[in-house]
This record gives sequence, C-alpha cells and structure tokens, in this order.
Amino acid sequence: MKLLKLPSFPYFDRKFIIVALFHWFFSFFTDRFIFTFSITNLPLSKLVLWCSIKGLSLILLLVMWQFISYIIKKRDRNTILFIKYSLIYFAIMLFFLLLTWPGVWRWDEFFVLEKATRLVVNPWQHSLTSILFMTALQIFPFPAGILLFQNIIMSMVVGYIVFKMSRFIDKKRYLYLVYVPFLSLAVLDSNLHPLRLSLYSYLELFFITFILFMRIDKRKWSIKLVIMSSFLISILATWRGESVYYVFLAPLVLILLFKSKLLNIHKLILVVTTFIMFSGLSSFQSYFIKDQKESDRYELTAIVEPLLPIVKEASLQDDPRLKDINQVINVELFMKHNRGIGAFWNEKELIRSNYTQEEFSTFKNTYYELVFSYLPVFFHERIDTFLATSAFFHDQLNTQRDTSKLYSFRGPPYDRFKQYSLNHPPYVDVREKTIKLLEGRDLSNYTKTTISYHVFYNVIPPLMAIFIIFIISLIKKRWTNCLLTILVLLKVPLVFAAAPDHWFMYYFPVYLIGYVFLTLFLVMFFYNKKYESKVDFFV
Repeated sequence: MKLLKLPSFPYFDRKFIIVALFHWFFSFFTDRFIFTFSITNLPLSKLVLWCSIKGLSLILLLVMWQFISYIIKKRDRNTILFIKYSLIYFAIMLFFLLLTWPGVWRWDEFFVLEKATRLVVNPWQHSLTSILFMTALQIFPFPAGILLFQNIIMSMVVGYIVFKMSRFIDKKRYLYLVYVPFLSLAVLDSNLHPLRLSLYSYLELFFITFILFMRIDKRKWSIKLVIMSSFLISILATWRGESVYYVFLAPLVLILLFKSKLLNIHKLILVVTTFIMFSGLSSFQSYFIKDQKESDRYELTAIVEPLLPIVKEASLQDDPRLKDINQVINVELFMKHNRGIGAFWNEKELIRSNYTQEEFSTFKNTYYELVFSYLPVFFHERIDTFLATSAFFHDQLNTQRDTSKLYSFRGPPYDRFKQYSLNHPPYVDVREKTIKLLEGRDLSNYTKTTISYHVFYNVIPPLMAIFIIFIISLIKKRWTNCLLTILVLLKVPLVFAAAPDHWFMYYFPVYLIGYVFLTLFLVMFFYNKKYESKVDFFV
C-alpha cells in the first residue's frame, strides 16, 4: 500500500500572495470592530506587540492562501483526503457553534478577551492565550472568531488522524469510527470553550499521534520535522505548568524511539532548539508578570483547596507550623470556610498584603511539610476533588460557570461581552438548551445532572484505557506505546495534587488522548480480525 504523506510546498503562488496581502490589509479596517485602542498613541512596548501580532497574522494568511492554492492547482489526492476528513469534523463543530453562538463562555475568558481588545496581555491565563486571542481576532474580528480559529486547528488535527488511519483501513464504516471520540458531549463542549486547555489538548494529541504514526510508517526525519517537533514540545511545556516535564522528557523519548532514524545533527538540533524555544517562551511569559504578588496569588490557587482541611486538622493538633501559614493567609478567617478556593475568591482580607517574598517561600515549604504530616487528610480532599471532577456526584458543577444563562446575567464582564459585534445568538433558547444537553444538565434546571453527565464527563475510563495500553505495551515490550503513554500519564499525579477546583477541563488532555487511543486500538483490532489484516498498533 502506498505510503500517504501530507504535501510540502515546493513553490509560492504569486496570485495567492496578493490575495493574502489584500486579506491582511483589509484586517486594518476590520480591527475597529473589536479592538478598542488607538494605534496613534501606543507606547513602544505595545507598538512592538501590535507589529508582532500583525506579522504573525500575515504569516498565517500567507500559509492559508498558499495551501488553498495548492489544493486548487495540484489536486493532490493526499491533500484532498486530509481536507475532506478535516472539513467533515469542522462542519460538525460549525453546526454546534451556530447552535451555541458565540460559544461556551464562562468566566476567565471574558477578562482575557477584554484585555486582548486593548492589546493587554493577561499572564494569569498565560501570555500565549492572549496572543492566540489577538491573532484570531485579526482574522475573525468578533468573539466567536476565536472559536472559529481554534476549531479550524482542532479539525485539522482530527483530519490528520483520520487521514493517517485511512492508510490502514479501506472500509469507510470502520474508518469513520475514528470520529467517535471527538463526538463525545464533553469533547464537543470543550471545543466550544475558548480557554487554553481546549486547544492545548489537541496540540498534545497531535504530538502523541504524530510520533505514533512516524514509528508505524518508519519514516525518516528531516530538519523541518525536527524543528516542528521542537516547537510543539516547547508550546506544550510552556502553556500548561503541569506539562513542564515535556521539555526534558519529550526530546529524550524521540531520541530513544528514533535513534536509528535521527542523525546526530538532528538530535543536536532537537535538544538545542527545544531549550531555546522553551526559554524564549518562558521569558516572554515572565516579561508580562509585572506584579510578584499577583504571581503569588496564581500559585496560591493550586494550594488553598487542599490546605484548608490540613489547616483545620493542624489546628486541632496545635501544630506550631501554622504560624508560617498565618504569615501569608489569615488562618482564623480561612478556617471559617468549607472550601479553600471559595475562601480565596470571596474573602478579600484572606491573603495578607504585607508579607515578604521570604515569608511566602517559607509558607510554601511549610505547606509541603504539612502535606506529608497530614497525608490522609490531603488525600481525602484530593480524592473528593477528583471524584467531583469525574462527575461522580449528582447535581454538582464541574464547569466553571453556568454559561447557558449568559444572556440573562448582569454585571461588568457580561454587559461588556454583549456589546461586541456579531455576538448575540439568533435563538437564545436554542443556545441554552444545547449547552445544557452538551453539559449533561436537566433542560429545565441547570443545577440538576442527567445520566449523560455521569457517562461523558467521567475521567476514569479514558485514564484506565491509557494505563491498560501502557501495561500491555510494557508486557509486550512495545516501547513506543509505553513511552508515549508515560508522557501522557505523568501529568495525572501533578494535576491530582494541584487541581484548584472541580473543573473537568484540568483532565481534558488525558480524557481526549485516552479515548482517541482506545478508539484507534479497538478499531484496528476488530478490523484486523474481520479482514485478516496484520497492522499492529503496538509498536
């Protein structure tokens, strides 16, 4: 069977360069529909940022229009298949986006969007998220445009996976089963949410499946593929703190898996460019953190939830170490609450304003000591949080806010959001019911859960799927699957230990990759059995 490969671009079509430039120049006029700053009085730092965003949008438009030119002129079968499989999923997502227009907006993203329209980076949700928002709004100058941009990338990842699977499966009824994990209610809902974990999960999925298919296809590496891998690794390691280990382990995994395919120069480029890109992105994030106390507050969100029951238990034991906690957090006020994260957001006087960085460092060290001193208390709270995240409890919220009633809410973020162009749903009632359906909520009462909530928002089945694939791979000595599943599983204990709240999105990367892997392996197993094919995904 002929090896299917995505095309590269050996030429540039001048006509489509002109089209891309026209599209880019047109964006200077459409910017006024969404951006609220005046370019004439921008400080130098913002002017540099603005020029960078404009440059990035130009590059994206050039690539997009050259790709369209390639499709029209070359009619390459591989490209057409890739586009076909991508468009199938994009059409599905576009349908749900129209039903839920302008998408699933809950809370933090309102502030990222509002700042992005003023050309202000919000480091709390990472500077890359702000850059994503600004770039997407260059091309689609309305809030739902961010979701259009995001879902184009997601659909291309789905199209890539289905396209690569078509190499092994020539029966459509089996091939189209690959779409099944992407039609889960939880996945559809997450795709319509513009915060970073949605797109991040697809980028991680692409990286993992790309390595898997490279091993199955036994392809040779080029410098272009090495640099692309370095870029992906640095994005994954930077964008989410719990994946920082990618910067060290992912290059090592590639070198181990492809030691005969990667030239020494490739290995050197992989390691060096990964660390350079990672350092650059980390420095970029650090540049926008102007207030150290605000950075401390972000760290505290990963601590306060398990800290509260530990503090209560330590108080019963008259533990002297509580004085170190009290230097940063008002312990007396803290203990009046049932949940640490609730106290953090609702008690203005909870976090002391006059602590020093030395005291904050002592506070963190003491917290870790208390965790080990009161491990049963820590694990009890963490297990409860995990079970709530995995939809084990009835009538409980594991999404940040009820977005179905977005157009009934009042207040600064909601009122401002409703004023953007093309931002009002054609049918508010349809939007409300669709979101309740996607999030497993009773159509008449969002606070009530349905059976679909407990089925589709349960993290344990995909987590177990990854673990079982790891065990089978370990027993069969199939090191590709073994190492790739380790890369994914390593973040689970980190998220478990530091998840600030019950939000499902924290485990979405594992959920998505787990169900996709399970589907790929099951589809190939039954296809091999029925048609006596010998394709083995355990490599």
